[in-house]
Amino acid sequence: EPVLWPGCKHHYCLVCALRTRHVPRPTCPLCRAPASRISKAAELEVDGARAAEVRRAVGFSRYEAQRREVWEEAARLDEQGFLGDLPLVCTGSLHFPAGARQKLHIYEPRYLEMLRRAMSPGGRRSFAVVLYPFEFEVGAKCRICEILDTAEGLDGDADVLIEGGVACRIIEVHAEVLDQSPVPLFHGTLEELEEDEPNASAEDEADLGAASEMVEILGTLRRHLRAIRRRRLMLALMGSYDDDDGSGNA
Repeated sequence: EPVLWPGCKHHYCLVCALRTRHVPRPTCPLCRAPASRISKAAELEVDGARAAEVRRAVGFSRYEAQRREVWEEAARLDEQGFLGDLPLVCTGSLHFPAGARQKLHIYEPRYLEMLRRAMSPGGRRSFAVVLYPFEFEVGAKCRICEILDTAEGLDGDADVLIEGGVACRIIEVHAEVLDQSPVPLFHGTLEELEEDEPNASAEDEADLGAASEMVEILGTLRRHLRAIRRRRLMLALMGSYDDDDGSGNA
């Protein structure tokens, strides 16, 4: 079901358009053309001419089968308020307004697995950042984040650019045990909040702001220590090669 993005010539499937235009300030993923926010699938209009082209290209039966699946998914999103079940991430940051962009350095195996799933074909490029309190618990305030870009690091870690979406609250939480991680990946069933609700008191914000700075400092220290270990390993290997050459020439 192709839907034309307002203000440009790009088309998206009904479900993709529904999810993309539910954020506070929707922009076209390809050209960043702005659009109004929508809350229901009925507010979107399918491009009939483009739909006819798709129908001719894939065949009537296949098109109708996929069309039914798309509308069923759209109805499900309408019913659950678009948020549904998402992975939960604690970054140590309290202040993350809607529309703001932030870079995250991801190195924990559970979050790397989350990122791999999100970037796989058909994956949902979203997760929820826990803002307050910093716990995976019912009632915690969160913000939906869209993954805009990723870059893989030298040690298997990743840098991720995200954009803040709607504010939400955890109404149910469960833990997923992963083979590649010693700690579980938490998921939350979420409900949308008004924009002023995620904020904590000024005193709490100061305390959590200090905690956020400490997390950033520890992350920087960790990267420096890894660089030092790599440098020492290279020097040790070079010394070993020199010893081998000397014994062989004697």
